[in-house]
Amino acid sequence: MRIWFHGTDRFASQAISEQGFRAGSWFAKSLQDAIEFGGEYVFEVALDYRPIHDGNWQMCISDEVPASAIVALIRYKMTKLMDRPEMRAKVLCANQKLGKPS
Repeated sequence: MRIWFHGTDRFASQAISEQGFRAGSWFAKSLQDAIEFGGEYVFEVALDYRPIHDGNWQMCISDEVPASAIVALIRYKMTKLMDRPEMRAKVLCANQKLGKPS
């Protein structure tokens, strides 16, 4: 069992808090990825599931996850002070060529 992260918006976070996660939900290994790809409302979830898809930085689960598996819901408000997407793309490309997680 380990902690996975699921980022979302305010409205979805209310439903997830009450009902849990649907089958096919995606979870990130890192907090940063959950915020970047999901949203500023981030769930910490204790998961011990076999994924449908297990990528380098995320996984998709095949079963529903009950709300009782939620460890925390935290809102992160980030302000980007600098962004160099061309550098990010360069690093991602280099890692993919080497077969390393990005």
